[in-house]
Amino acid sequence: MRRNLLMLDLDGTVRRPIEGEWCKGENQQLFPGVRQVIDYWKRRGWVVVGVTNQGGVHYGNKSYKECVMEQRITARCAGLKYVYFCPNLGEYCNRISPVLWQRNIDMYARPAFTYRKPGEGMLIEAITWFADEYYSASPYAAQAMLSANIFKCIMVGDRPEDKEAANRIKGCGFIDAALWRNGWTIPLEGLA
Repeated sequence: MRRNLLMLDLDGTVRRPIEGEWCKGENQQLFPGVRQVIDYWKRRGWVVVGVTNQGGVHYGNKSYKECVMEQRITARCAGLKYVYFCPNLGEYCNRISPVLWQRNIDMYARPAFTYRKPGEGMLIEAITWFADEYYSASPYAAQAMLSANIFKCIMVGDRPEDKEAANRIKGCGFIDAALWRNGWTIPLEGLA
């Protein structure tokens, strides 16, 4: 089966706070039907990861520890392979697994990238990992493979910066979060 990559923004796309305005640790819930939509895409060969700005850490609205717990909970509940998150203004991003025993948190920092969306850094890191994991491609070949249509990549989000980040990567599509949550799958027919 051909593998493709689906990247999901989290806040406002996959999850929302139970109380208040911030998802913080366990103060979160998936939007209704999100897990079913994710499972639908996964059954069709899509690998699903989260990519999320977490400026609330930088601005003091939540601790880094709360942010890590929040990403692990979302990844586990939503069935995500990894979550890439940017807890700062764009200097680096982290990647976390939903697996509790896998305590390591990978960090990516390349001067050429801005990791906070609308920068494309987190998306490029996810695409690079995906191309290596599923196609044994070098980091330099990942974007060329995407441009050459060897695999597909779609970003789903609810904010203009999500769309702008996707638009910065040649070959990366975009779907609005509300349409995606409501089961909009038209792109699958021609992509998978």
